[in-house]
Amino acid sequence: MSTQTLVTPADSKLAPSKITYVARLFSEGQAHRLGWRTLELSDATYEGAKVWMLAESRKINTVTLADTLYVSKATLEPLHRVVYTADDQVTTHYTRDSIVTSFKSDSGVTRVAIPNEPNLVGNIYWLEPLFASLPLANGWKGSAYTVFVGQRDHAKVELQMIVTGEERIPAPDGDFDCWTMTLKVGETEEHLWVRKSDHVLIKEDTPVAGIAGAKVQLLLAE
Repeated sequence: MSTQTLVTPADSKLAPSKITYVARLFSEGQAHRLGWRTLELSDATYEGAKVWMLAESRKINTVTLADTLYVSKATLEPLHRVVYTADDQVTTHYTRDSIVTSFKSDSGVTRVAIPNEPNLVGNIYWLEPLFASLPLANGWKGSAYTVFVGQRDHAKVELQMIVTGEERIPAPDGDFDCWTMTLKVGETEEHLWVRKSDHVLIKEDTPVAGIAGAKVQLLLAE
């Protein structure tokens, strides 16, 4: 089966939505609750154009992290992104030719500019709304690229997805028939369970770097 490129507006089934997950850390046979994660897709306007606004927020103990991405409705290309961390604010603006990222902290503002490229997703979270438009089936493969930009270096990273099988899994509001998927982000491999009926992400397992056997799990909340 051929690999599908994900950044295409054709047959888009995107619709406004808001989904909440509970996050837990599994390590050495024990589960520790970390907090909550919310993903909200809504209609918005950016520089006079109709866009999708994807807001991803996480509350881990007393720390709240937020990532807001504006995406063109016409092309599904990223336009603008703002990330709030515990220490600083990172703003990225996309033009036809360049990606300009500003890092704002107590020490000032640093700007980094790199060339733009076609078929990029603004962040990894944008894959989740795209699931609704994908013809998921056993053996289905998809890929996209994203760019990670730091103050001193940057990298273009391929996101590879494949449907590996089917499984019925429990969640707080019921049991669901899901596609099981593997998502490779560079060298990291995540495992996803996507509900068959509407292609909503139900569960996600992500390994914890440096801790053998440990994982962070997101599970759809009630």
